[in-house]
Amino acid sequence: MLLVDGRAGSKELIEPLRELGLPVYKTTLAYGDIAFVGKGRKGRPVDIGIEFKTLNEAIGSIRDGRLAGHQLPGLSPFTERPTFDYTWLLIEGHWSHDRQGLVCSYSKYKREWTPVPGKMNAAEFEGHLLTYYLNAGVMVHETNSRRDTLRWLVRLYRWWTDKSMDEHKGHMAMHKPTTFIPLNERRQAMTRWPGVGVRVSLAAERAFGSVSNAAAANARQWEALEVLDKNGKSKLFGMKHAERVVEFLRGTK
Repeated sequence: MLLVDGRAGSKELIEPLRELGLPVYKTTLAYGDIAFVGKGRKGRPVDIGIEFKTLNEAIGSIRDGRLAGHQLPGLSPFTERPTFDYTWLLIEGHWSHDRQGLVCSYSKYKREWTPVPGKMNAAEFEGHLLTYYLNAGVMVHETNSRRDTLRWLVRLYRWWTDKSMDEHKGHMAMHKPTTFIPLNERRQAMTRWPGVGVRVSLAAERAFGSVSNAAAANARQWEALEVLDKNGKSKLFGMKHAERVVEFLRGTK
């Protein structure tokens, strides 16, 4: 269930979110404009809160102190008794800055970039947003349009409710460096050994025939490998490199 505050500002999101398939319930929230329960680590319920503001509203609430003085204390997960476990400040509005550094938005009627009411410097604005995240634990996400806002809200809701937090594995991966020369699986395996690159793996494949034979070879056999350098000249692999490979394969170092 996605709880959305029915007061001005967030109420315009209710019907569009329903049309996108989310189970929206109109209510009144003490803090934030949107809230729902997500699946934390191992499925533990966690409370998610979102404060939604247009660009003009965000700058206005920073200027009059309402955001930092009233809303952030109720949103921050760093307080003694937090309302939410995870919170976002969602700001909608495409912006840039003028030569004086003031935050500007594009006016379709004037067909030009004009300073946002409140005349806030872009560096000051970004400084506030960084402080909210680093000191209050309130993450900030900015969208360019209402369409972007709705898409992001759907993605956030689905991320938290489709599966548990620790089931998301996008931050975990094995990196396999690519090479300009296509390598077969045998050579790819050998290039993970210390000192064995593309050219040495070719020499090892020709000399030993298989990964298992290469792994079983002794230091003298590795030393005698004839490796072609980048100029096409042949040279021996060498005992120093050979001992390093064998020690790695035997687990002796």
